[in-house]
Amino acid sequence: MGANALRETTRDKLSFYVAQIYACDDTSDISRTTVNSIRTGLRYDFKINRKLSAFGFLDLETNELQGLDLRLAFGGGLNYRLIDTERKKLDLFG
Repeated sequence: MGANALRETTRDKLSFYVAQIYACDDTSDISRTTVNSIRTGLRYDFKINRKLSAFGFLDLETNELQGLDLRLAFGGGLNYRLIDTERKKLDLFG
């Protein structure tokens, strides 16, 4: 399962995602979980000018079979739009 949500204005953009994968093997008498992972994240972009924007993000992940209770990653950076035409867009970010 997965879902994405996006709110964009002329000044900023807020995006959210969540994805889960779950599977079990019941080909034998004993059913066992083969994968159970959830990822979710939030990102905020603020447009400084037409070509330059700043962003920040937060990602969370859990994976039952790897014993990963919670992985937290956050960060931010700058995004520069190198090409911006109707058919092509190329961004450089770091």
